[in-house]
Amino acid sequence: MLFYHKRLFGNIESYIKTFDAKPVPAGFSYSSGENTEWETIESLKELINIHVSSEITV
Repeated sequence: MLFYHKRLFGNIESYIKTFDAKPVPAGFSYSSGENTEWETIESLKELINIHVSSEITV
């Protein structure tokens, strides 16, 4: 099973090609509650500046 946004990619084949995606095994689940590392406000600001816009200030 893959999660993709149909509106952005149209079909799963396009998504797989764009991201070199691989299906996960049946029964796979994910919970962020199992994370051992978390983003901070400062790290999120840095990611926004790098990947979105350095003009955004918060």
